[in-house]
Amino acid sequence: MSEETEILATFDVYADAYCAKDIDGLMELFDGGDDISLIGTGADELCTGRAEIRSLFERNFSEATAERFEWHWRHLTRRGDAATVAASLTIHLSVNGNPLTVPIRWTVSLHRLDERWLWLHRHASAAATNQDDGAAYPGRTHSWRRDPAVRYTDLDPSSVLLDPRTQRIFDLNPAGRVVWESIDEGIETAVERVIATFAVDEEAARRDVALLVAQLADAGLVVPDG
Repeated sequence: MSEETEILATFDVYADAYCAKDIDGLMELFDGGDDISLIGTGADELCTGRAEIRSLFERNFSEATAERFEWHWRHLTRRGDAATVAASLTIHLSVNGNPLTVPIRWTVSLHRLDERWLWLHRHASAAATNQDDGAAYPGRTHSWRRDPAVRYTDLDPSSVLLDPRTQRIFDLNPAGRVVWESIDEGIETAVERVIATFAVDEEAARRDVALLVAQLADAGLVVPDG
């Protein structure tokens, strides 16, 4: 097996362990020292050391179950015993029985130690939804509105969206239903209603609303308003 194949194989090991909620298996991928780090998409997800990274995995697993990782693009750069992999992927999750897809981008730094490639750092990010193609920087935050072509079925407490153009079905959990019903009134209104309905803190509400809106926009179910 080539070095490049061995490096990329660690990503499949990560995906399998994550879907199995195998924290020990995930931590085995990382270097055994305590100077490793991990950055997630949440504002509070800045982790250094094995204890903080393990705690973040525990929180993730308490909130959702990953069903599969879908790899889209990976680029590997290797210099001797050091390597960096940039990747784009979609994580398919189940949250309280409702499907959730999370498009995401990673940068992973690795080094080779005792014939094994070990992770030193993993950085996750989500693409800015208010940055137009060809633009160097995000613009103003878009206002969004529901695409009138999308069919909405209220199943209380969840709901289902159907795009008749693609026949794609998009399931919304109860929080997603609140966001969908509020989106035409603005992001702030959606955040306020999520906080009021589910008694979550503002930071968590903003993160979850932004993630859902990004997914809806990526699927073409909401469009910029103006």
